[in-house]
Amino acid sequence: MAAGAEAVEKHVRLLHIADTHAQLETHPEYMPGEQPELQSVGGCARLKTALDRERAGAKGAVFLVDGGDTFQGSGPAAWSKGQVVVTPLNALGLDAFVPGKWEPVYGPARFRKLMSQLKAPVLCYNMHDEQNGERLFKPAITLEKNGVRVAFVGITDWTTTLRQSPDEVRGLDSTRVGGLREYVQALKKDADLVVAVTHTGLTVSRHLARIVPGFDVILSGHTHERTLKPIMEGRVVVVEPGSMGSFYGRIDLTLRDGKVTNSAFELVPVRVAQFAEDPAVKK
Repeated sequence: MAAGAEAVEKHVRLLHIADTHAQLETHPEYMPGEQPELQSVGGCARLKTALDRERAGAKGAVFLVDGGDTFQGSGPAAWSKGQVVVTPLNALGLDAFVPGKWEPVYGPARFRKLMSQLKAPVLCYNMHDEQNGERLFKPAITLEKNGVRVAFVGITDWTTTLRQSPDEVRGLDSTRVGGLREYVQALKKDADLVVAVTHTGLTVSRHLARIVPGFDVILSGHTHERTLKPIMEGRVVVVEPGSMGSFYGRIDLTLRDGKVTNSAFELVPVRVAQFAEDPAVKK
């Protein structure tokens, strides 16, 4: 920057869902401390309305990511081997999708087929073909909106292929995570912000924030945690958005000179009273 030039502020809104487990319809959710404690929330059509409202009200660039465990967990998903999830999920307008440990539940061939039907890029640093060692998906992607470049890195639970049923993960390998530090450092050279979308659980996500320099934000999933306020690991913001599509996470960030100068997080319940169902998705 030239001497005396004023740094330009950039604004980013990150919207995050994870562990929705194919809960496509409005459902009861336990809301401790509220009256009543059991409330009707969620559903993909209602979530669509909420996310569109967030996009419309944002000050700058908006990105929406899904942290996985999305295609398993309901009767319709089981009966259709995940197919029932594809259309409503695409309707949300995702910018990136990271598979969770349950995405291969219908077998490796079906896993690949479902992922190929998503409009958003599927990201996973550590899901490989066991035989040839090649990654199944891109490890990361850098997206630019409103003059802001954000690099998203996908990381799934590296024990997936060790703990899931052998028939689900045959020929897959989730254990190879070597080189992640160097990879993230390289991404930083061409991005204003580096975001990890992890399906590893909050404890592991916090550990990653400590041992892998370069992340600005970690959007965690896997353990269904409701982080009511952001967890700070040094300067890294770590959050998790609950589960079942009952909530989504929203982080507003201000950037200046390649650094996050301000951040604000809210875990937003998808309440029936606040968000109507999107009629197109409802169909």
